[in-house]
Amino acid sequence: MPSPTKTISRDDILHGAITPTLWSFTAPLVFSFMLTIVYSWIDTFFVSHLGSSAIAAIGISEQFYYFIYTAASGFTVGTGIIIARRTGEGNTQEAETVAVQGLSGILIISTAIMLIMQILLPFALPLLGVKGQTLSYVMQYLPILLASLPFSNLIYQMNVTARSTGNSGFAMRTLVSFTLLNLLLAPLLIFGVNVASVQLLPPLGMFGAGLATALANFGAAGLGMFMLTRGATRFRVVWRLPLPKAETVRSILAIGVPSSLQYLAVGASRALVMTLHNAYGTNAAAAYTLGLRLDFFVFMPIFAMGVAIETFTGQCLGAGNIRRVFDFYRAATVQMIGIVIILGLGVFVGGEYFASLFTRDANVLAEAVAYMRISALSYPCFVALILALRVISGAGDALRSMALMLTVLFGLQVPIMLVLARVVGLGVHGFWYGILTGYAFGALLAYYHLIQKRWLATQV
Repeated sequence: MPSPTKTISRDDILHGAITPTLWSFTAPLVFSFMLTIVYSWIDTFFVSHLGSSAIAAIGISEQFYYFIYTAASGFTVGTGIIIARRTGEGNTQEAETVAVQGLSGILIISTAIMLIMQILLPFALPLLGVKGQTLSYVMQYLPILLASLPFSNLIYQMNVTARSTGNSGFAMRTLVSFTLLNLLLAPLLIFGVNVASVQLLPPLGMFGAGLATALANFGAAGLGMFMLTRGATRFRVVWRLPLPKAETVRSILAIGVPSSLQYLAVGASRALVMTLHNAYGTNAAAAYTLGLRLDFFVFMPIFAMGVAIETFTGQCLGAGNIRRVFDFYRAATVQMIGIVIILGLGVFVGGEYFASLFTRDANVLAEAVAYMRISALSYPCFVALILALRVISGAGDALRSMALMLTVLFGLQVPIMLVLARVVGLGVHGFWYGILTGYAFGALLAYYHLIQKRWLATQV
């Protein structure tokens, strides 16, 4: 049966015109990534009716969940890079073997992580400075959300498997189903159902928000697995839970472990930044949470383009076409910088209106707008940083990509934030200027390593 979604063929990636091929592949990814933002907005919008503490709780929960989610996601990234390389080489049989090992492996890893974190959660949150009503809301929301982690990571694994072979539209089906389910279930479970003075469903508040997301993950994972076994990639995945092959697992982990550490570093950095904001009170944490909502809206096209570049790098290197890797990289960087400049102007003009959709608190609103206007200046730097790193990681040099990200986040960004906030005396605004400065220096560092081309020596 043919794929139910548009597939960009190996020949398109290896021989098609650069810009049309780039956007034919990236456009479905942009739409898919945007859906994740819609989901976060849905939860934030509905729970915002419970107050500023609920908004802060959503932000803290998402940072914590992201940290845990990415502990296993490096395994997925490693799988995808190998599948892309084998696809570029024309080795479909080996690509299918890696895909099946990845699907079974991610379920095992995610389930183990989920069980461990359920035990540690009550002890970890106070260490992050979460307290009072915010802590109560987080404990209502996050445990049930964590229970769906294996299904959430399974969705991610399936999406990566499909797009590594050229099917970038696969994720639209899974994420549309997830978003629609969440949109339907969230208000019903948060606020309950009352018909003619009869309480058909009691209001579950923050627990209901988490339950809605967990159920949506389960439904979307089922749909994704159905599509994958029906031929949504260049090969038909036969669902099974095989014993891991040592050689395949070693190959995946050689890329996956550094990738996980890189994503964990991003999660740890965000958790640290949120903790620093907590020291300035609930208003600062809520403002930062709202600002991140708009940031992520802008970041999603960047992440989508990064995924495309990573896939193209893997397939082009598999086919031995190094020049085409740089052709895709240059086109993507120039075009995305132009796009984010326009989006940044939109943030300057419309940021206050956006924040006002989620809060009427004048103090939170003012701080959120201040954050958005500083953050918008960092968007072009973020493009340059991410796309350079995705070329390097797409070649399989995950260690170099990880080291660069760690340097940017903890060697540049966090120290600059602390100096500006506490030494210079800019307070919470110093954190935001520090984020901007860190991305600027990080972009230059990543570009330097890119043009050195040492990553081309990596064996995958």
